[in-house]
Amino acid sequence: MTSFFLNIIRFVRALRTASKDSDFRGMMQFLVVLLLSGSLFYHFIEKWPYLDALYYSVMTLATVGSATIEPITIVGRLFTILYVFVGVGVMLTFITAFSSHARSENSLDNNIFIDSVKKTKDVLGIGQKEE
Repeated sequence: MTSFFLNIIRFVRALRTASKDSDFRGMMQFLVVLLLSGSLFYHFIEKWPYLDALYYSVMTLATVGSATIEPITIVGRLFTILYVFVGVGVMLTFITAFSSHARSENSLDNNIFIDSVKKTKDVLGIGQKEE
């Protein structure tokens, strides 16, 4: 359970660090607009509830898919084809940018840890060559 909370903390810290980057913020805003537009389309054209429409939009762009709901109308199916071509690229770019920020945040944590271990070894005299 502890590792779960540590991962949540790392995720929030990486998101906070990434949100300082204007390119990342723009990409995140575009992704939100894309998800909202897809959700509104499915709500009005396919007559799905808002939550189902948002769920389908997220599952589609994350390339997970959903066997429980699918577009019935021709317009809905054509929209989904275009939505996938545009949205999957945006989602992958967003995930790549976020993981890059998360890795840099994690490497900073590792460097701090490594420095503290080196200082502890110096104080204790561990690992020093004897002359």
